[in-house]
Amino acid sequence: MMRRAMLVAGWFLLGVPLLFGQAPIEERIPITDPDRLESLGLPRDATNVYEWSKAAAAAPATATFDDVPTSHPLFQYVEALVKAGVTGGCGAGNFCPTAPLTRGQMAVFLSRALGLQWP
Repeated sequence: MMRRAMLVAGWFLLGVPLLFGQAPIEERIPITDPDRLESLGLPRDATNVYEWSKAAAAAPATATFDDVPTSHPLFQYVEALVKAGVTGGCGAGNFCPTAPLTRGQMAVFLSRALGLQWP
């Protein structure tokens, strides 16, 4: 299943992609058609507007984490995060799917998922 998202001026997200896949987002398609830009609510002469696609990775046959078995409704998505290098779980072979997430932990997840790297 493919999902689309827009990236404007480098980092501002117009849409939220599913961030699951096998590789970081590397290919961006520039949006230069003035009508397309206008349909997104942007000025017709906007620059640095990109679109990309990302697919959810196929779920493996076995679970990485003891607390997210193959029968868990979020199994495919947790495994996609593992495969993409976004998470390694919470320790002791678990993912802790019901544990609260801090803003700091979310920053790490999003930075890894979006492939954000600073010079």
